[in-house]
Amino acid sequence: MTNIIAWDTSVLNFSMPTIHIQFSGKSSDEEIGILSDTIIVRQSEIYSASIYCKTSDYTLFNGTDPQVTLYIYGYANATLSSPQIIGSIGINKANFPAQDWFRIKLENISIPSGVHYIALYATIKRNGNIWFSYPCIELGNTVSDYEPYETDISEYYNSNIYDGILETDELVKTENITFNELNEVTLQTIGNFYIITADDEGVYKFETEQGIVADELNESLDFRKQRLINRTTTFLPYTFPFLKEKLDSLLGVGEYNTYIDFANYTVYLEYCAQDAIWGNEVTVMIAGMKPCNMVFRTTPIITSLLNISEQVNLNQVTFNYKMNGSWQLGQHPFADLQDKGIIKMAKFSSVQPILLSNIQDYVATTVGYVIVTDGTTNFRISNFSTKGKGILTYTIPSTCGLSQITNIKVYDIKDNILTNSTVYLDSTQISSSPLIKHNFSATEG
Repeated sequence: MTNIIAWDTSVLNFSMPTIHIQFSGKSSDEEIGILSDTIIVRQSEIYSASIYCKTSDYTLFNGTDPQVTLYIYGYANATLSSPQIIGSIGINKANFPAQDWFRIKLENISIPSGVHYIALYATIKRNGNIWFSYPCIELGNTVSDYEPYETDISEYYNSNIYDGILETDELVKTENITFNELNEVTLQTIGNFYIITADDEGVYKFETEQGIVADELNESLDFRKQRLINRTTTFLPYTFPFLKEKLDSLLGVGEYNTYIDFANYTVYLEYCAQDAIWGNEVTVMIAGMKPCNMVFRTTPIITSLLNISEQVNLNQVTFNYKMNGSWQLGQHPFADLQDKGIIKMAKFSSVQPILLSNIQDYVATTVGYVIVTDGTTNFRISNFSTKGKGILTYTIPSTCGLSQITNIKVYDIKDNILTNSTVYLDSTQISSSPLIKHNFSATEG
């Protein structure tokens, strides 16, 4: 039998009530206890917990295992399911002060990876009377003066205490929903202080500060976060190495070529924009970084990589033709080739630069024409240059009739598609009759 006697303000002078539990008829493997409210924690912090306890009739406790145990429960999320024990300490009857309050301490608790909430659970085994104060959880590797926080204590006791009481079940269910919602809102509010963890509302506030009007239909939340990071990490003074560092982060190392024509005060960038939003972001970034007396020009460049390797196999020739009349015409070939294994593996280098160069030139010289399109309207280009090693260049005339270009296909003279590239050129770029460069690069691999 278990009795919740009362919250008794006179038992301990904490200026707040303590709980008195009386139970009997329990076996050695049964526990009853109280569970505090959860608090939000961080992996980098250390916590300690404590609770005051008093027993009477403690001589009724039998056995040598701990009768009072303090646990720290860890939870992964706000649903508070599947708790894990991240700390515990037990006190047995030999250490109980007779008829006096004593403090149980659980100190220097590290928060393991994946745990975002913790709670304190104090339990008692066997039979007798027990009083518990409010549990106390605090930052630090040791406990300080006892100053329990009123909302640390929960009225959610083990289910066997309130088993079958509908009012308590419904009250706990309702309060759980409210507390979970509060925890989620609190965590998201904290998350909105940082661009990486912000939700749509948080990102919108950052964008408003930067004067950015987002296109939510075409711009993903991840892109909007990356754009904000790019805008907020671009600081004066600007140098050419810093420009290349920013382009590395946006376009990728080795995915572009940039240089400065100092005589004509022009910054050139050769790269392939995959879509409109990233193409626009590159333009905005460089326009804000370049000196006002310099002009920015982009040259769309498309790189096609050809991997060439050589493998050498040994073969043995077996002749089936015999003059003794045993060989019948058509039954077997004149000779068979039998593979005797690899004598040179493809992973070992053997291809010479002259072969790679010849392959690059061959690919470039097989081009018949180029088709540029905005997805619905095509424009054919037949005038191009193949000067240079594996380089194909041509100009898209401003009179092509396209407001944007999203795809470029290179064909051979037999109408076979050689390359199919996703690109992006806007109307401003097209109006200046841009020069397009294709690099056909052959490497061994």
